[in-house]
Amino acid sequence: MRKFVPALAVLLTAALAAAVAPVTTVHDTEAEFAAGELSSVAVSNMGELRLAGAVEILVPSAQAPTVVSAVAAAGDELYAGDGLSARVFRRAGGKTEVFAKLPGAIVTALRAQGEKLLAGTGGAGAGVFSIDRKTGQVETIWADASVKYVWALLPAPGGALYAATGPQARCFLIAPGGKADVIYQAGKDLADNLRCLALHEGKLYAGTDKNGLILQIDPAAKTGRVLFDATEPEITSLQIGPKGEIYAATAGAIGEPPVTAPKAASSPVALTAPAPASKPAEAPEPSPAPPSGDSASATRPTPSEEAAATGGASGSEAAADSTTQDPSLAKDAASASAGPVVPPAGQGNAVYCIDPDGLVRTVIRRGVNFLCMALVDDQLILGAGNEGRILSVSTAGDRCVQLASVEAKRITALLPRPDGGVVFATANPGSLAVLARKVAPTGTFTCKAVDAGQVARWGSIQLEAALPGGARLTVATRSGNIQTPDEKAWSPWTAPAALDGRFHKVTSPAGRFLQYRLTLSPSPQGASPIVRSVSLVSQVGNLPPVISSATVTPAAAADESDREGIKAAGRKVFRVIHVQAVDPNGDTLLYRFEYRPADSAKWIELAKDVAAPMYAWNTLTVADGSYELRVTASDKASNTPEQAIQSMCAPLATTVDHTPPVVSRLVARIEGTTVTVSGSARDALSRITSIYRNLDSQESWVAVLPADGLCDDQAEEFAFMLKDLPAGAHQVTVRVRDAYGNVAYQSIPVIVQK
Repeated sequence: MRKFVPALAVLLTAALAAAVAPVTTVHDTEAEFAAGELSSVAVSNMGELRLAGAVEILVPSAQAPTVVSAVAAAGDELYAGDGLSARVFRRAGGKTEVFAKLPGAIVTALRAQGEKLLAGTGGAGAGVFSIDRKTGQVETIWADASVKYVWALLPAPGGALYAATGPQARCFLIAPGGKADVIYQAGKDLADNLRCLALHEGKLYAGTDKNGLILQIDPAAKTGRVLFDATEPEITSLQIGPKGEIYAATAGAIGEPPVTAPKAASSPVALTAPAPASKPAEAPEPSPAPPSGDSASATRPTPSEEAAATGGASGSEAAADSTTQDPSLAKDAASASAGPVVPPAGQGNAVYCIDPDGLVRTVIRRGVNFLCMALVDDQLILGAGNEGRILSVSTAGDRCVQLASVEAKRITALLPRPDGGVVFATANPGSLAVLARKVAPTGTFTCKAVDAGQVARWGSIQLEAALPGGARLTVATRSGNIQTPDEKAWSPWTAPAALDGRFHKVTSPAGRFLQYRLTLSPSPQGASPIVRSVSLVSQVGNLPPVISSATVTPAAAADESDREGIKAAGRKVFRVIHVQAVDPNGDTLLYRFEYRPADSAKWIELAKDVAAPMYAWNTLTVADGSYELRVTASDKASNTPEQAIQSMCAPLATTVDHTPPVVSRLVARIEGTTVTVSGSARDALSRITSIYRNLDSQESWVAVLPADGLCDDQAEEFAFMLKDLPAGAHQVTVRVRDAYGNVAYQSIPVIVQK
């Protein structure tokens, strides 16, 4: 039965309860936990934290090649191939040494076989070599001048070997005496390199570069066919499942880039998959020993990494990283950190499962290059490039656990051990370590700094967790006012508090940012705590509303929707006030609108507690003149009277003008059938906006320009000419409008002689 422990919760004090509403930040997804720093802690796709496996550093980066390209084991001896030179390293009796120097430029494959160590190399002089495990003596088994890379070696019946090669994408059967036959060659349009091999029931399977193909080869008939065409450019690793299904890892098609997060400075962190969520946390059962022989050749660097040293074929990743790594970054390994981002459907790289009937399903797809893969029980252990990560994925694809993220650029090789652990190798910098089946003795998770947006009081932190059989979980917090945590700028960590009760007070001082750090310890039986959710409550102080703008617009109607339709015809007796305001706390705002004559110090209230940020003032209630308007925004609807805060905008100037302009000195001069009319218009408070003329009360009005050509002043002179008027009596009318829609009319009679 699961044991859920709601813990470390603090009720907000009564003094804060009446203020703005508390905000709860919840961490319960893979992405949220993966954004923090994990040290000996793993995060799953179900949003669970638990202890990672114990890690033992076997060969630190100071003693390992910069690129470990292949790994093999024989008994207690561990062998590592150099991806930048053709050297083989051996770790035995706790010591690491250069064991052999091979022909060729780089080591591409290793496999222990009896008293011999078999090696494949790349570059000039590439071939397959035998190394005596006692003396280190090197013998050439087979070489072919047309072969530049031996990517994979696999035992064949009768002591023979299968060799996957490039750049002509050929598979060789190499007899014990060194005679080699080509049993399959892919067409040039299909592939340049056969990258990996697997064998099942007499059929050989090869993964290619270039088009990401899985080939099924019949060694006896020397024929083959394409079994699967992946969307990714490269098949990097093949594993055969217990029912004959084929698992294929891919690289070279990165969709969304992975998240980069700060890494803690500690030793490597990795482990095999934790127990499924449906079972209580407990120490994993040991895995069965790997198949025949106690060694295996692991996945190598991509062809482009080999090309960096040999000038050979291209591949899915740039080779520059393998030669430009800053030596200061060459740490033995690294801590777990951010998890890989799940890219949109169809993007990134995938691990596929091809069942015996040929049906294909996607087990996992992530925004990383899958460089190597091992099958342990029903878990696929995956090593990734771009961001050195180790994942554990159930073969059903329903559970994924990020086991580690290392400072090295790539996880280049994975090798299961008889005791259920997994040896992993890295590149840039290179190192060797082993992931044990038992969980680490302790682990920590530090969340990414939580931002309250303003200086905040930090209230409750509540965990949903399972603590099986005496497992322990503690929490510590710290706060600060700069985003990047810094020991000299943030408060110190509080003392770790154990889950010894339902509530625990957070004592970190108020601050905009807060981090919590969880420390996980296993039970005496080795079962890990499981954290499923963390809820963090914060509360900022009440902040004043912010009025970003306030405007006043003359209008002929209080209803804004009708303004444009009557703009030209109606008197603008309303002053419509518009406010744009926000409350940093999200409080409800109420508005007060006031006015005063420009020469007065006293404000007169128009309306208060208005919910809408708009008010229409009917100026027919006041005399002509200059006025000021003011808006006050208050958050009192969401706070107590003692805590309510209001903000006020600067006064808005406006003019009230109900009086029409005056048309004066209207004169008509008659010359035959032509009449010239002149006059002047003046307004006391606002500018003249238009002048029109009309003849004999006809329907149409004709615009008249003022003498200076522009209606832009309170006083304008005008004159216009009427030509070819018929003889008789006429009446000319002038209409003048001011800025507030007030209109004046003036007429003059005209008689045209016959």
